[in-house]
Amino acid sequence: MSKKILLIHPRVEKIENFTPHLGLAVIAGRLKEAGYKVFVVDYAVGKDIPPIAEVLKSYKPDVVGISLYTAACTIGDKTIDTIKKYNKEIPILVGGPHATLYYQDLKKDMRIDYIFKGEADKYIVEVVKEVNLQKTPRVIECLPSDLSDYPQPDFTSFYNYKEIVTYPLQTSRGCPHNCIFCSVRLISSRKWRSRDPKKCIAEITEAKKQLPKMKLVRIIDDNPGVLKGRLKTFLKLFIQNKFNLDLEITNLRADHFDKEIVKLIKKTGISQLVLGVEHGNPSVFAKVDKGETLDDIKKAARLIKDAGIFLRCCFIIGLPYDSYEKFKSSIALAKEIKADFFHWNAFTPFKGTRAREWYEKNGIIYNELDHVSLQGTTDFFIGEPVVETPQFTIAEQKKAYALAMLETNNYIFKVKSIGMLLNVAIKYDFYFLVAKSLVTQPIVWIKHFIRLYKCGLLIPNINNF
Repeated sequence: MSKKILLIHPRVEKIENFTPHLGLAVIAGRLKEAGYKVFVVDYAVGKDIPPIAEVLKSYKPDVVGISLYTAACTIGDKTIDTIKKYNKEIPILVGGPHATLYYQDLKKDMRIDYIFKGEADKYIVEVVKEVNLQKTPRVIECLPSDLSDYPQPDFTSFYNYKEIVTYPLQTSRGCPHNCIFCSVRLISSRKWRSRDPKKCIAEITEAKKQLPKMKLVRIIDDNPGVLKGRLKTFLKLFIQNKFNLDLEITNLRADHFDKEIVKLIKKTGISQLVLGVEHGNPSVFAKVDKGETLDDIKKAARLIKDAGIFLRCCFIIGLPYDSYEKFKSSIALAKEIKADFFHWNAFTPFKGTRAREWYEKNGIIYNELDHVSLQGTTDFFIGEPVVETPQFTIAEQKKAYALAMLETNNYIFKVKSIGMLLNVAIKYDFYFLVAKSLVTQPIVWIKHFIRLYKCGLLIPNINNF
């Protein structure tokens, strides 16, 4: 009798997610190819999924695998507890970004049997074949895969898989760059590996047969544009196949764009793009070590906006070398770029990154577990920073966030916003800015909705931001 495997993706609180977990789908595909029965519960996107205790009782798994994220540590811990209360004899395997970055901490957790460090999909079958309870967690060092035998991701193993709308597509892994704040080099390595665009197109074709409500393909590579020619080939093939599906591409860098790529992107029907700016101060930006320039970002922004594509830009508050005065350069750059939406995100010092090492020497790191760095999309919400220096305290970072939101009018006014706006006005002496923002809000958002309409984003909702 083949083993029954249960794979779990716990929900990250405060984050709306519409993309099912690709890593678990790939693992499910490999396990099913090897003859195992697999069931996946993705609490991050699934609707009406029964509590994990009920899933355990009904499915009765022999092995449980959990994808762990640093922003969901508490719920991950509770999930492990629930499994052990149900049956102490079930081996527990953990993987994902948190397991890779914080494996040394997880090695102290005797409830865990196996920790996958890195890309687990090539190693999962052999481990499950010989799986048993361990006295202390066993770390599986996973070397980067060459993607030569990348399987068809199996979303049919997911709870309510027929409701899946967004299909995550991986056309490459890894990133050759070395941004000081980014953990990709530790998870997927700096060894960039790509798949044949024709095989990616074939994967989409097969997915359409399996997922009746599929409407959007989202490319979620770490860095999809390393080879511009390859990206152009994929875009041309997508256009030629006339899938009648929307397309999104995440993690494109500013230096990936040229006129031809923007033209092809527009032709695919892509209605929005995101640029990671990070910081507007030249000295801070240089220390980020992105391998591109602020001029690259300005040029890419012009190309994208001139093509009539909705542009979002991401900035980070609290990077190494940052300060309140230096951060004002980010606001100035945002106004110059005139993107359609801005994300003012709080810095998270992930283990192993150079930015964390800098903070260990030059500042204070508080508990980053369960910290959500991403800014909300519509509310005027100020999160709690988890790092500070004498040059940029937590209080100053919160003030910087409030200033950025007001100066860029980057929120939708709601009744519940009144209390926070009044508090911001009083606390930071931002009376004029708050008053100005409230007066101009209707004009700003009328223009915003007109822009949404022109870019083909007719209904403003969470997916538009």
